Amino acid sequence: MRRCCCLPCRPSAALSGASRTCWPFDCMCSPRVCVRGLGRIRHLSVLSTYRRRGRGLGCGDNSAEGGGPVMPSRYELVSSTVVGEHTFECYDVIADDDVIDEVARIVAELYVDPDTLMDSLRRASADLDSVASSGELASLMSEVASAVIPQMDLDAERVHLQTPRNEVAEILAFDVLRQIHKFLIPASRIREKEISQAPTRGLDIFALLMTPKVRAVICEVKASSSSASPPAVVGGGDDSMHAQTKKRLKDQKGLLAELTWAHKHTTANLRGEVARALILLSRKDAEPPIAAPVLVRPMDKHGVDDFGCFKEAPEEYGPAQVRFSIIRIPGTLEDFAERVYARAREVA
Repeated sequence: MRRCCCLPCRPSAALSGASRTCWPFDCMCSPRVCVRGLGRIRHLSVLSTYRRRGRGLGCGDNSAEGGGPVMPSRYELVSSTVVGEHTFECYDVIADDDVIDEVARIVAELYVDPDTLMDSLRRASADLDSVASSGELASLMSEVASAVIPQMDLDAERVHLQTPRNEVAEILAFDVLRQIHKFLIPASRIREKEISQAPTRGLDIFALLMTPKVRAVICEVKASSSSASPPAVVGGGDDSMHAQTKKRLKDQKGLLAELTWAHKHTTANLRGEVARALILLSRKDAEPPIAAPVLVRPMDKHGVDDFGCFKEAPEEYGPAQVRFSIIRIPGTLEDFAERVYARAREVA
């Protein structure tokens, strides 16, 4: 675990007794109030004062000069609550065009990987100057992006079932898990889809926490525009976050299948890390997993009870630690997805 100059816990000036201000994200950069020795933790909203800026989209170190990890500029921490060892955090996606561009680049990277593809096309075109000029390669890239990046049709009857509308939640979850929680995501199911217009299958996101001890991270992602709080996708039915998370946390064969899939689809430089995780997590004394559900909500639909049963009874998921994230977006899910995926075709 990296450490910054901050102490992990320091007395809160606003509170007395057993209350302390705890600093999340490994290197401790924003406050939340905990009650040491008690099972329940008091809640402290974190306003825009604590907005922090990051350095791009990569999986690498996201550290500020002279300090610890900083939050990417496209997110703003709204609130953070701790219940025992479990955390419940809410983030806002910043409402500006730069953020649309940033999220669109993630979409383009997963569907097209434009830098790698263009590099391959340039090498392949070395002997094809007459039929593969720079302009023609650029035109080909545009055709590829148009062919593989799905788009929203806002005039369709069942807009809520369209791939971009639901998939943009996975894109945001993918980004938050990497950039804020610092989980290692060996491979993306969006990237590995055979049919670009089809939804992904299986666990939404499988990730790993590599330090201080290797742990599996199980992430179910849902998006909801329901006015109910919590929305039904959190705890209602066999396909809810609650049901799917509990099922996957108990499935050791499923965990081994996820690790094997990740090993097969990850990059060469991460294959060794996944193999190490496969060995350690197959043992009877393996560290318990982390349940990291992500719920994406329009800002005007979010309610204080959106964490639902995960926050009410986190012990139900034991021995797993719950790290639940809510991501609030500006406008509607359909409009946000339409803007992001249309822009992704342009930036690919």
